[in-house]
Amino acid sequence: MVAGGGLAGIRTVAALRDAGFDGRVTMLDRDPECDHDRPPLSKGFLTGTHSEADIRLPRAAELDADERVTAEAAGLSARERVLHLRGGVSLGFDGLVIATGLRARTLPGSVRVPTIRSIHDARRLRAALTGRAGRLVVIGAGFIGTELAASARELGWQVTLIARESNPLTRALGQTMGRFVADLHWRHGVDVRAGQGAHEVTDTPDGYRVRLAGGEVIEADLVVAAIGAIPNTEWLDDTEILTGDGVHTDAGLRVLDRARVPVSGIVAAGDVARSPHPLFPVESVRVEHWSNANEHAKTAAATLLADLSNTAPVVRHAAVPSFWSDQYDQKILAVGLPHLADYATVVEGDPSEGRFLIAYTRNQQTVGAAGVGTTRSLARYRRAIATATQRENPPQAITDGGGPSAVSTTQEET
Repeated sequence: MVAGGGLAGIRTVAALRDAGFDGRVTMLDRDPECDHDRPPLSKGFLTGTHSEADIRLPRAAELDADERVTAEAAGLSARERVLHLRGGVSLGFDGLVIATGLRARTLPGSVRVPTIRSIHDARRLRAALTGRAGRLVVIGAGFIGTELAASARELGWQVTLIARESNPLTRALGQTMGRFVADLHWRHGVDVRAGQGAHEVTDTPDGYRVRLAGGEVIEADLVVAAIGAIPNTEWLDDTEILTGDGVHTDAGLRVLDRARVPVSGIVAAGDVARSPHPLFPVESVRVEHWSNANEHAKTAAATLLADLSNTAPVVRHAAVPSFWSDQYDQKILAVGLPHLADYATVVEGDPSEGRFLIAYTRNQQTVGAAGVGTTRSLARYRRAIATATQRENPPQAITDGGGPSAVSTTQEET
């Protein structure tokens, strides 16, 4: 059984079939339309270069899944091998994939500020942005927020981008990339308000009023919150499964119980999974990127089949994460986990010239790289991380004066 019908769930079903599993597969998700690729929702889908058909993922029948149930998971009895659904129905299973993903974080207050996480959110936002131009305030300047700002500018909207950090994307990619992205948006006419959080959003007869932490008020026709996402794990709160900013797993993505003992036959995959990674010097990470969900599926399927058959060797998830962000005519590419770094330096090119590469290290171990126009160099860094090659003496160049935050071990999806 697969709980979650997004990318991680769908890819795991495909990996199970590719590995020769011919048993019954049931997919479960509360949203019958969750099977859309998420990265284009803040980019090409909004601007009209992608249709819904372009971004639809394979459906259950195309994956040779036997059944797709539209229902919400409400609990789990791991020892009894029973999944409880909202409404009182329970389903038995031999093996379970937990791929329940994330939901958008919302702003506090009485005014419901739109978010963009699902195809439903994107439809409403596209309808609001298309065919007219107005004033848009985007609260949050991570990947989703900056991509949304770029898409809205392409559609002719006046955009104010509010970043709590000193620059956009600094939490994920540090100050140097943050300054580059801020300058990129300024050049395209976005009013970037960095270092200022949104204190309050109220509605008016004509739209919205956004009050910043410093007291300034911005009038807008539309406001969208892009302030991150929350793992969908509440349904596991009263179970024996260990949760806490995700579902905790071992290196093979087998879930852990509250005593941190792996539970045979139950795996987690995608944005919701928090697991150790052999290539990075942290206890566990939860990564919110398309490539990670795609790679998780292979490991989750292999581990599940090993547990069900007691014959196949269990593999560790050791793929190097990679991600990208399209903004205007620029493509920002990154590999590894740059947000873990305590030091970042430009090792190739110059941000002022629009072509550069930043290397990220933690305790002198390479943990990531990011750049614009340096695809080949990024590939070398990815190979170096994959083979645990260390850079004991990072090149001295244009430095951040410190890297991205080393506290958070999550990143916003793109």
